[in-house]
Amino acid sequence: MSSMKTTIYDVNKAFQSLAEMLADGDLTQEDFSFALAELEETKIEKCGNAICYLNMLKHGIEDMKAEEKRIATMRKALENRAKNLENAFAYVLKNMGDKEVITRYGVMKVSKNPPSVIIDDIAKIPMQYQHQKIEITIDKTAIKKAIQNGKKVDGAHIEQNEKLVY
Repeated sequence: MSSMKTTIYDVNKAFQSLAEMLADGDLTQEDFSFALAELEETKIEKCGNAICYLNMLKHGIEDMKAEEKRIATMRKALENRAKNLENAFAYVLKNMGDKEVITRYGVMKVSKNPPSVIIDDIAKIPMQYQHQKIEITIDKTAIKKAIQNGKKVDGAHIEQNEKLVY
């Protein structure tokens, strides 16, 4: 079996075919053993290559997450620097009484933002202006313990999955 173009699914199909041929008597035990040994080598090679590739993917993902965090930190620092610079120039322009400063790059001026509401005491806000948000959370740990202790919990069950370890 040429392992370059062979997939792990091909190895599985070949194994199933070999087992059927042996069961049907179309294959001797010796031929089965020989073919099985060849399949085993291919399977080991495929699994080894998969381990290398999966590890490379995991490390790439970890590197990307670290880079995302680094970039987010840099972005936040630049946002803070821009905000501080804007505040400084707004202060100076207001303090010096300038309505606007015209430069060759553009116009700088201080303008009023739209009015915004500030809540001083949420308890004093009339009900007509309040909206309730109900959030339901499920205690999966308690449900798991209850089911494991023999209780039936409608709408839930325990399921155990498998994962590939390498």
